[in-house]
Amino acid sequence: MPNNISETQESIVNFQINKKLFDDTIVLGIYKLRTSVFSPQVTKLDYVLEEGHFGSIDYYRQINSQNGGVPQSFYLPQITTNRSVNAAIKINPNISGRFEGNSLNDDGTPKRKVRIINNQLIANNFGGPDVESQYQTTVGLLSSTVNNINDGNAIKNVASETYNLGGQKFGFGDAPALPFAKYSTTKQNNNKIGDIPSKLDRVFDRIANVDLFDIDIIPDGGLSTIWTTVNHTSNATNKTNDYFDDRDSIKGLNQLSSTGIELGQLGSDIRSTWATIQNKFINFAENVRKDFIFISDPIRQIFITGDNQKGINIPGNNYPINILTPLKQIYSIIDTNYAAAYATCAQVYDSNYGGQIWLPFSGVAAATYARTDANFAPWYAPAGFTRGDVNVNDIALYPNQKQRDSLYEQVNINPVAFFPSEGFVIFGQKTLQNQPSAFDRINVRRLFLYLEKRTRETVKYFVFEPNTLFTRTNVVNILTPIFDDAKNNEGLYDYLIVCDERNNTPEVIDANELVVDIYLKPVRAAEFILVNFYATRTGQDFSEIVG
Repeated sequence: MPNNISETQESIVNFQINKKLFDDTIVLGIYKLRTSVFSPQVTKLDYVLEEGHFGSIDYYRQINSQNGGVPQSFYLPQITTNRSVNAAIKINPNISGRFEGNSLNDDGTPKRKVRIINNQLIANNFGGPDVESQYQTTVGLLSSTVNNINDGNAIKNVASETYNLGGQKFGFGDAPALPFAKYSTTKQNNNKIGDIPSKLDRVFDRIANVDLFDIDIIPDGGLSTIWTTVNHTSNATNKTNDYFDDRDSIKGLNQLSSTGIELGQLGSDIRSTWATIQNKFINFAENVRKDFIFISDPIRQIFITGDNQKGINIPGNNYPINILTPLKQIYSIIDTNYAAAYATCAQVYDSNYGGQIWLPFSGVAAATYARTDANFAPWYAPAGFTRGDVNVNDIALYPNQKQRDSLYEQVNINPVAFFPSEGFVIFGQKTLQNQPSAFDRINVRRLFLYLEKRTRETVKYFVFEPNTLFTRTNVVNILTPIFDDAKNNEGLYDYLIVCDERNNTPEVIDANELVVDIYLKPVRAAEFILVNFYATRTGQDFSEIVG
């Protein structure tokens, strides 16, 4: 069967290993779990490969590099440590030969051979399936721990034991034995969140290369709420254990409702914790990659509290104090045109949970951006009745016209509204920039991001070309269709590309540089339509009025 797991697994290896020289080699594939298209209640293993690695169980095993140079380590744990972000491999040092030195025979074949333990092999060699539990608690040839590695819990010290495996005896000594890796449907008990800012730094470091990772949009996905809740939850147990529960209230959140300039200490700490995650994303977008827009999420508990209760419906709460003012307080310290925010949460049905859940709206907004790109272009506003309708079951706030205006004009946050005939619609497209300019609108910011990305992808082919009139003319000729497309499809009113002796002076050429200056007149979206009615005399000639 094409596109099955076995076939995909074979593609991990880039040279032949079906020889005795590689009897100590393991091929490791990490695959995604997805909900079955036939039954929402069934989770199946997809053949989409997330990561693939292969290597030896021999601690000292090396292999010649395909690019030449000195031999490289072929030890599987070392390979995954260098390349993987999802898994870590642990091998008993008595098995890897770490204490004994090289374990190759004179002909280069490995002395130790690897076999993957399964239920059938255990039954055949240990006398029945009853031994499986004993085996799993005492010895393990290989352990793959995904995402969170906790060696203190994973490694167990065992006494010296000898096991008969396929007629051959293996002694494991007093070294730590690792638990046998096995899939389980049991809920994971370790719910510790960990250090989210540090985790983001590692992720951003990995995807910083614009040539390897093409990114247009990154949503908050509720990470800022998770980090804020874990650090300021009123649930003492969850705070001590570093757990996140979206039903937890945040201690001191009411201080964000202060209309004064100075917040209380708790309110200030909450804002700082939330802004830590926001600034990680914004710095990565604005100063590192400079080619995508970040969709921010407000703190969830401003809109949804406890067990999925809308904050605006709590007796005594009102929009100005409990919604508008907290949003003003947290977003008052954010100023960037590389980010946008939406003033709500979205309710959808989750088949795995079996009920309605509230999600951060950034994911819904990101889907709207992607749909706009697919059906129109990045420079069209992802808002309004044509492109801003969203397929959700409910929203946390139903703002009226006055409330929508206050969110848009006072906080630079985009409202999501409900209309009886049209449903739920995004009704704003501002970025989080405070200073009025062309870049305080999402469609203009994304227009520039799109054109800058296409320009970068084009001009890279002229690096190291002769800095002559011919080259500069070619640059202009190749870039022109890109900008013509934006102009002809309502992205630009006009543009000008300059790449000649005016900006490529002898001094610039002597510095081994080629300069391209591009001037754009971006199309602005009609966000406010003003209609005026005039009553005239029956015999009035209209050309006299408007002529």
